[in-house]
Amino acid sequence: MYERLPLNFIGVTEKFGSRKDPITGVSTYHYGIDLGWNKYQGEPVYAIMDSKVLYTSFDTNLGNYIVLTYDKGDNTIIYRFLHLKEKPNFKEGDKVLRGKEVGKMGTTGYSTGVHLHFEYWICPKGYKYNYLDRDKYAKNPLNYCYLFEDQEISEKSKNDVIKVVGTNLLTKRDVKKNQIEVVEDSLRCRTGAGTSRDILGYIDFGIYDYSDIKESDGYTWYKIGNDMWVANASKSLKVYKKEETKEPEKIISDKILENYNVFICPKEGYYYIYLKNDEKIYFPK
Repeated sequence: MYERLPLNFIGVTEKFGSRKDPITGVSTYHYGIDLGWNKYQGEPVYAIMDSKVLYTSFDTNLGNYIVLTYDKGDNTIIYRFLHLKEKPNFKEGDKVLRGKEVGKMGTTGYSTGVHLHFEYWICPKGYKYNYLDRDKYAKNPLNYCYLFEDQEISEKSKNDVIKVVGTNLLTKRDVKKNQIEVVEDSLRCRTGAGTSRDILGYIDFGIYDYSDIKESDGYTWYKIGNDMWVANASKSLKVYKKEETKEPEKIISDKILENYNVFICPKEGYYYIYLKNDEKIYFPK
């Protein structure tokens, strides 16, 4: 499952890394990203992954904020949302699913306007949260969180994000259809069958119908939508071909049989036509 960027509308107004403080002008290090554009007046903020609440509080610098966590592979992920409009109504240990609203954007604390400060920490497995450790563990969220097809992005920020596509095409296994299942992450979806074709983004996990197959650049490619192709690379896909079903044996009604005699073959041999044991012939009376 991919981490999802925490807003429905994404506009990156301040990037991760060194910057000049917007109030003092002093050079500082920005341990997260700021999201927001002039349309924002307090929109919902959503969990980026199935998570557990670690902490909610208010601070004169951070404003109202929430800290959440989940495990990913050999790491514990910590992420923080700052400057929220109100203190989130959660308690320590509460579980939230990806896409669950956990607060609303605001401008509380040390802030110059409505926005969301979003931090993403990659920590050792089992790490116990300490806010003083952000210089050790904070990473650029844009390298680990993704823009989904049902989210929008500002024109200025469209090159800052990595996209996940295919979300709206997800379906269920159907033995009557040719399908693939995406089982590994970081599989690119392209506009055509070939490694030189434009990349649309990473294809989301799940099952997709496919309508065409092509061989190109050493891979087998599957068409899962209009100008949407994925390759079966590094065992990223499971391929399900539709199951062939036999036509059910036609049953001759009793009314029709009233006008026919039945010959049942007693053994294999030639009886004007070649018959196998127990095969029948119907002929008019």
